[in-house]
This record gives sequence, C-alpha cells and structure tokens, in this order.
Amino acid sequence: MQLRRGRFMAAACAMSAVLTVTACVLPGLLGNTSSALASTARSTHTVKVTNVDNGRSFRLHLNDRLELTLKGPAVYVWSMPVASNHVVLNRISGESGGTATATFVAVKKGASNVSAAGNPSCRPACMMPSRLFRIAVTVVH
Repeated sequence: MQLRRGRFMAAACAMSAVLTVTACVLPGLLGNTSSALASTARSTHTVKVTNVDNGRSFRLHLNDRLELTLKGPAVYVWSMPVASNHVVLNRISGESGGTATATFVAVKKGASNVSAAGNPSCRPACMMPSRLFRIAVTVVH
C-alpha cells in the first residue's frame, strides 16, 4: 500500500511539474502573442482639412478620421459638408453656418468626394458668387 501511495505521489508531482513548465516557460518561448498581434494592428490617424485644401485628394486607411473645418469670409454661410459615398466615409458629426465642421470615419475601401457650398447671406441682392468646396478621398486597407 505504501508503494502505491508513493507511485501516486510521484506521478502527481511529475504532472504538476509538466503543467508548471507549460504555464511558465511555454509562453516565454512563444513570445507575447497579445503584444505581437497589437503591434501588427495599425493605429488610426486624423487628417485635418480646411478651406486651403479645396480641390486636393487625400488617402485614408480604414478607421482613419477626416476632420473638416470651413470658415468665412464673414458674409458666407456654409452648408453641412457631405460625403458622396456614405458607405466609404461615414459622417459622425457636422455643423453648418459661418463655420462649417464635419468629422468623417473611413469605414470601407473605396472612393468618395466631400463637398460643401458657401453662400453669401446677402444673396441675391449683393450679387456675390457662391463658393464650392470639394475634396476627393480614397480609402485603402
């Protein structure tokens, strides 16, 4: 009986040692997989766009943000900026007025234009022309 108990205890200790080595050593040999996965994930970027960027083209990656701010001249009122392809660029906030703002998120690979119109508040009496703002955006992976 004593011999059986001894063999059982030896087997239990051996199994415990294997589990300890597996739990403590194996992750070190494999490397930290969670940080390896995190390092391959790309962080998001925010691209800031203003009136001076009118007519330009921008390249975004998935989940990047585009923040648009359009100001003045003082007599102009800007429409809310819109994306031509909402499947590619999703507007998550926006405002129209003397200063128009909008934030878009790149949600799918593809192309979209972002546009807004500035109209003089004195129109039509002052005969000032409207202003069109437009940029092209391409979303890549």
